[in-house]
Amino acid sequence: MRVKQQILDLKAAGTNVRFVLGIDLGGTSQEALAEVLSWGIDCRIVNHRLPGHTFHPKLYLLEWESEAAIIIGSNNITEGGFFNNYEGAAHITYTLPNDVEDFATACTGLARFLDPDGPVVKPL
Repeated sequence: MRVKQQILDLKAAGTNVRFVLGIDLGGTSQEALAEVLSWGIDCRIVNHRLPGHTFHPKLYLLEWESEAAIIIGSNNITEGGFFNNYEGAAHITYTLPNDVEDFATACTGLARFLDPDGPVVKPL
C-alpha cells in the first residue's frame, strides 16, 4: 500500500504503468490482487500449471522523456521488499536520447518478462 499513491500519481500524469505478477507460488493474496485491480492499471498475471515452473522475476522499468532506468533485484513489490528487508538490486540508468540504442537492446532482452504472452498469461 505504500506504493499505491505513487502508482496512481504516475497513472494520472499519463505514465504507462504495467504490473506483471507471478502467482505460481500462491503467495499473492486475493486481497492484494483485488487492490491492484482497483488501481485501473494494466496488470497481467502469470500462472504456470506445470510443477517446477515459476514466474518470479523482480524487474522494474521506468522511462521518462530524458531518462530511463531498469532495476533488477531480489525485492518483491511489498512492504518488506521496498522498505524493511535487506535486498540486492542492480540499477541501470540510461540518458535519453544518447543511450536509446542500449536501452532498446535491454528492453528487447527483457521482453519476455516485461510483456509476457501465451496461455499462462491473463489480464487481471
